[in-house]
Amino acid sequence: MKESVDRELLAKYVCKECTAKEKQQVELFLFQPEWKQALEDLLKEDFETFEHEAYPESEIAAWNQRFRKNYTEAQSPVSLFRYRSWMGYAAACFLILIASGVWYRNTSQKSAVAQQQQMALVVHANPCGQRSVLTLPDGSIVHLGALSSISYPKVVGSINRAVTLTGEAFFEVTHDKLHPFTVQAGSVQTKVLGTSFKIEAFKQVVVSVATGRVQVSKLNNAGNAERLLAVLTPGRMINYSTATGKADIGTTDIDELRDWTQGKVTFANASLREITETLERWYNVDISFSNPQLENIRLSLIVKATVPIQHPLDIICSTAHLKYKLKDHQITITNNN
Repeated sequence: MKESVDRELLAKYVCKECTAKEKQQVELFLFQPEWKQALEDLLKEDFETFEHEAYPESEIAAWNQRFRKNYTEAQSPVSLFRYRSWMGYAAACFLILIASGVWYRNTSQKSAVAQQQQMALVVHANPCGQRSVLTLPDGSIVHLGALSSISYPKVVGSINRAVTLTGEAFFEVTHDKLHPFTVQAGSVQTKVLGTSFKIEAFKQVVVSVATGRVQVSKLNNAGNAERLLAVLTPGRMINYSTATGKADIGTTDIDELRDWTQGKVTFANASLREITETLERWYNVDISFSNPQLENIRLSLIVKATVPIQHPLDIICSTAHLKYKLKDHQITITNNN
């Protein structure tokens, strides 16, 4: 056999990937006394050319245990003399594989691939002007808003109830006391067992609860919960400022939370800037003001995503005595004079 083939076969043999014919070929190779010198030459060559890596002792011990297990599972019994001789040659092969890094790279690559598959993300994203309803693998339902996205690891063979949200969404979580459902939105984590709630994570993170009980925590840089912000019950909400770290707890209208899933939002004494930011996401438009002071005008109104954008604009302008100009996706709001 050529040297390159020898190395590949030895690596496959240690990893239990040989065909029956290849397995027999390697074992015959290991039983031949005349190959002892060849093994020693390979070992010497590898130690001379190998760029040494510091493998952890725990990994070396694991390799050694797996290597010995492969050979002690031989189907046909051998004499003590032949067994010891064979183990000696096998040990030499093992050292060659470790020195050259063949087996290590083989198993490391498989582990990396498995880890990559495990951590593969499923991503659902909505552009401006689009909303969607999703069903997660655990049966939970997500009403995802415009200009929003949700992602979660695609883990095969296990239940994963951790999602990451950018934007806003209303969650109807399937109850599972053994597997808490967590949502990471910016630096805030929301943890539940089974409930319904809404999260808005744009400039600030707002968590509002419709049913059940929700635990909201501040995350550290490592993504771990470091500080409990609030435990919310139905009708309660928290507004967390990512800029200042300040958290305000208040009340919310449960009916309005559910109305949002149907494309209906109620603004109560909201600034015109807040209202138009929602319109921009829902209708995929760009709204500007001729005078920055107009952004601070406060209004109360109900907006439905099912009607043309001219409808909420007409209400806004008639109430605040303003006017607007619409061209393509560009809207300019000006004073009515």
